[in-house]
Amino acid sequence: MPGSDGGCGITGYKIYVDDGNQGVFTEYDPGNVNDKPFLDTYTIDMTVATIAGVVGSTYRIRIGAENNVDEILSDSVAVILASVPSKPNPPSSLSDGSYLEVIMSPPLSDGGIPIISYQLQIQFSVKEGWITVLGGS
Repeated sequence: MPGSDGGCGITGYKIYVDDGNQGVFTEYDPGNVNDKPFLDTYTIDMTVATIAGVVGSTYRIRIGAENNVDEILSDSVAVILASVPSKPNPPSSLSDGSYLEVIMSPPLSDGGIPIISYQLQIQFSVKEGWITVLGGS
């Protein structure tokens, strides 16, 4: 909710999403948002035709609060449209008894943005837990 309603109650909200290219903001889903006097959370479906979200693109979103006098807009927030990467392929290994070489290949999908790190874990026996030997924190 805004810090102040200007002395006149909030009559509705508007949600605006840009085109993913730092372009013009377009009002999103006015039929379900405009007449709500309170807007706590709202899910934006980036697959609708009015947005047609492209994975990997950055979209700016802002909210407008209205009363009987005017509308005031929030600052915008930038959101990258991405998902979780696909599961990594199982590693293969080579060993001559004195060393173990692990060979990894990337997952089929990066979720729309580049993968920034990997984590390699090893389990010496089923009675022991997994130990992180590379990456992670």
